[in-house]
Amino acid sequence: MDTATWSTKEKVLQLVKHHGRALQYASEDLQNDRDVVMAAVRDNGHAVIYASWELLHDREVVLAAVRENGQALLSIHEKFRNDKEVVMEAVKQDGTALRFLALSPVSAKLLADRDVVMAAVQQSGRALRWAADGLLDDRGFLLEALQQDEGNMAKSNNTEVKQ
Repeated sequence: MDTATWSTKEKVLQLVKHHGRALQYASEDLQNDRDVVMAAVRDNGHAVIYASWELLHDREVVLAAVRENGQALLSIHEKFRNDKEVVMEAVKQDGTALRFLALSPVSAKLLADRDVVMAAVQQSGRALRWAADGLLDDRGFLLEALQQDEGNMAKSNNTEVKQ
């Protein structure tokens, strides 16, 4: 496509609604356009990496990105990896996104947060491996987490049987 196409809001908006990562080809002005970026991250959370610096610091954009793809937690500004609501949304979508909290001492404290880790485990039992030692030493927490994981495995097994 020509440069004019990537500078036209209506055309880019239509493209990113179905191909969020196409945001990377948009003009800088459109990478800074909230409507365009929101449409892109709602289609593909990883598209957040193509947003302008200003929109990378926009909490609503970040929330939309992690709600679509919890793995986008890796691509967002570090300050949001310390934001419990953002992290909760990410791990509800993909429990294994919990591992990205270990990348920063600031956000690593959420690995000890019972609510965050339990939400991650509810989505994926594998998330338990990134829980802080203090939680892993808590017998009550471990039993609850293992029960959650058992429930996930039972759902998964029932789905396989039905197919």
